[in-house]
Amino acid sequence: MNAMRSLSLVGSALARLIEMRVRLFAAEFQLERMRLIRYLILSILGATLLGTAVLVTTALMVLAVEEENRLTVLASVAVFLFVTAALCIGFSLQYVFGGDTPFKGSTDALREDGECLLSLVKD
Repeated sequence: MNAMRSLSLVGSALARLIEMRVRLFAAEFQLERMRLIRYLILSILGATLLGTAVLVTTALMVLAVEEENRLTVLASVAVFLFVTAALCIGFSLQYVFGGDTPFKGSTDALREDGECLLSLVKD
C-alpha cells in the first residue's frame, strides 16, 4: 500500500513539474515573440529612415554645394552613411546574438530537473 501511495505521489509531482515547465515555456515563447517583433519593427524603421536620409542628404548636397566641391562633399556623405549603416548592422547583430539565449529560463529549469533526477537515481 505504501508503494502505491509513493508511486502516486511521485506521479503527481512529475505531472505538476511538467505542467510548470510547459507554462514556463509558453511564457518565454510569448517573450521571444515580442522580442522578434520589436527587432523587426526597429530594423524596418531604421532601414526606411536611413534610406530616406541618404536620398535627402544627397539631394541637398547636390543643390547646396558649388560644382567644384560636389564630389568631395558627396564622398564625405557616402563615407558617413556607410559608417552609420555599419554601426546599425553591428547593433542589430549584437541585439540578436549578444543577448540571452532564447528560452533560457526553460533550458535552465530543465537542466536543474535533470540534475535533480540524476541525484535521486544515484542515491
